[in-house]
Amino acid sequence: MSDARQRPIAERIEWLFDRASRHGQAYRSTEATLARSRYLSRHTTALVALKCMDGRTNIPVATQTPTGIVMPFPSEGAPDLTSTSKPVLITRGKCANK
Repeated sequence: MSDARQRPIAERIEWLFDRASRHGQAYRSTEATLARSRYLSRHTTALVALKCMDGRTNIPVATQTPTGIVMPFPSEGAPDLTSTSKPVLITRGKCANK
């Protein structure tokens, strides 16, 4: 959708719903489910990350992990964290900044 700001609002909303539907289908696909299962069987550490409130950071792309592996948490109410957010590793109940 090039130059989305010039399109009518109804068209932009339709585009957004369509995009959300495509992302949902990709997430629920057999390939994506198997990729998450394989990843989790090899890597037992739970991953969480503080992220930008506006979603500019695509965490699966940045970490090269299947969608749904890293649990994103918005850095709500702490604007100073959005520019310095780092992924946080949780291993056996302990946190370590990486």
